[in-house]
Amino acid sequence: RGQQRAAVWNVTLPQLRPIIVSLLLLDLIWTSQQFALIWMTTGGGPIDVTEVLSTYTYKLAFAKYDFSLAATAAVLVLLMSMVLAVFYVRHQKARD
Repeated sequence: RGQQRAAVWNVTLPQLRPIIVSLLLLDLIWTSQQFALIWMTTGGGPIDVTEVLSTYTYKLAFAKYDFSLAATAAVLVLLMSMVLAVFYVRHQKARD
């Protein structure tokens, strides 16, 4: 039984690490871009439990009319998406 666990930790997981990292990065990018699904199903509620940065930005701009803070939040969304994309591209180039 101990040898099986050692094989999983020392052989299987290191071989799957590139795939796991790729999937995690793609999932983070995809999840951060899910404004429409969240807005149509919950609108960021109840009690802001499903609030993400994109729905928060939308509420700032069109519910509170705080366009300067909404623009700042939108730039943050852009920067975070770019950082995740750069990590993903570097990871894919390292695999080749």
